Amino acid sequence: MSVESSSAGVDQENVREKVRKAVFRLMHDDRKIPDPKNLAEKSGVPEEVINQIYPTIEDLAVDITDVLDANLAPQYDAFPEPGDLPDMLAKLVEVRIDLYEETAFVRTYAEVSEHMFPSIREKRAVRDGLFRARIFEMLQPHFGQKTDDMAAQVEALVSWEFWRHMRNVQRLSEEQTRRIISNLVRQVVRAP
Repeated sequence: MSVESSSAGVDQENVREKVRKAVFRLMHDDRKIPDPKNLAEKSGVPEEVINQIYPTIEDLAVDITDVLDANLAPQYDAFPEPGDLPDMLAKLVEVRIDLYEETAFVRTYAEVSEHMFPSIREKRAVRDGLFRARIFEMLQPHFGQKTDDMAAQVEALVSWEFWRHMRNVQRLSEEQTRRIISNLVRQVVRAP
């Protein structure tokens, strides 16, 4: 590899990083869906260069999703240690709500990408499937043959969609949402 081609790769990565940062500022600060024009304005990268690096909006969405997934992996992977069921469930609610509170603005935009782009939808399905399996494994020693039903109920209660409904539709505070979801999860596991 020549020095020239090596520096071109570094330049392209620097441009990608500027564009990624602009995407997050547009979504978070300006509450806008990124497009080449507003990305050029926000990043200082010419629109033509953005179009060369990201020929389609899907290319940009996949790149952003990959970066987000890598950055958020510790939060997505956070899960209670095996132990007392009530403690594990309380910790599960805590880590999931922490994740949603921290990432709400990005996840809201990500939903649009999931509906538009099959590759992003598939990534979410895989991530959700792994989470579902972990909930099942956590509950299985406590519920035996009833684990399928319990896991489905717990997963629904600690899901992004349920959290979003509580926070955005019902307009509950973070504290109210935490309390209600914790109470519902406790009720579900008490009545198998």
